[in-house]
Amino acid sequence: MKLSEVKNDYFEWLCDNIGVSIYDNEKDTENTYIFLVSKLHSIDFYCLVKNDDNRAEDGHKLREEYCDELANYNFIRSNLFLSYLQGSCSVFEMMVALSIRIAEDVIFDDEYDASYWFWKMIENLGLEEYTDEDYYELNGDYFVERAVENFLGRTYSEDGKGGLFPLHNPDRDQRDVEIWYQMSAYLLENYEVD
Repeated sequence: MKLSEVKNDYFEWLCDNIGVSIYDNEKDTENTYIFLVSKLHSIDFYCLVKNDDNRAEDGHKLREEYCDELANYNFIRSNLFLSYLQGSCSVFEMMVALSIRIAEDVIFDDEYDASYWFWKMIENLGLEEYTDEDYYELNGDYFVERAVENFLGRTYSEDGKGGLFPLHNPDRDQRDVEIWYQMSAYLLENYEVD
């Protein structure tokens, strides 16, 4: 197995974790988001606020989980793939990892699985309209890059609008709050959290 094949397989594995189908609905691009998630996977996640590097670390841990699940373990642990494992976490990886953490560690409700949280973040970023059918017509690459740069660069609104977790009644400027605490405030404001 070549490194490029492993990278593609890993990308498909990430997609499976949040319910994005690579092969189903090939003729029905109205409900697929391969272009969007591919673009998110091509953008490196970076952080400007202390402790947001933990979100990148969660993304990196997905690579290790993938290695552990893959049958061809010896190749994956080879130096070639290990160098890939040490590369930057993508925005897509960070979002998938955060979605899984919310579903498994914060909200214990089958109704709200990792897929739900991923798509909630996509909606909060204003990217839900970028289906494969409309992606290029809507100049998806440009607008996805703008939305992600707004999120990563912390240039969204004080209430978090334009970020992953906008609030109706923030108690402080969300641009200065680490993602984990933004998420916690968002869940407390919008969901019944124990």
